[in-house]
Amino acid sequence: MRLYYLPASCSMSVHIAALEAGIDLEIAMVELHPDGTKTAGDRDYFEINPKGKVPLLEVAEGRLTETQVILQYVASLAPGRLPMPAEGFDRYRFLETLNFIASEIHRGFGPMWSPLIAPAHRADTVAAIGRAFGILERIIGDRGFVFGHHFTIADAYAFAITGWAPMFDMDLRQWPVLASWRERIGARPAVVQAMREEGLI
Repeated sequence: MRLYYLPASCSMSVHIAALEAGIDLEIAMVELHPDGTKTAGDRDYFEINPKGKVPLLEVAEGRLTETQVILQYVASLAPGRLPMPAEGFDRYRFLETLNFIASEIHRGFGPMWSPLIAPAHRADTVAAIGRAFGILERIIGDRGFVFGHHFTIADAYAFAITGWAPMFDMDLRQWPVLASWRERIGARPAVVQAMREEGLI
């Protein structure tokens, strides 16, 4: 199994999940170049993934893209280590949580990556992300995890995305439950290993 990734990007959630699951994973870093090209080793990354995005997971059956889909695939390989409701209302609550992380937090950061973002737009975007962080705090509550009472792919996904906050001068101490959760999740061996392998620590 091979994961194409960019350090500290959303692909780190898949890296963490695979390590939590005990899956033997090869990682291949995608490099961005000033002319807009992307390479993975000596290959044009767009030839590997026409979408040009990470993550991309390469398995015997083929290739998968889209963070939420890959995370669910990885969880399905190790249900004992990465619990995910298989049916019933809890299944849809879980998918609702993943979708919230994707649409309100992950996508919410999108405009912030543009060097051309107007100050007013930046302020509005930071405020919207802050509101989403507040909702995520309430979701975590006193359980200590994003869903239920165990580490799931929702924690891996939220951890990767909330890690972008300091890049945009967002102090997570404004959300103490979220900050405490990140500290605990960040101390998990799989998370430490993923960050080390991506050169982040």
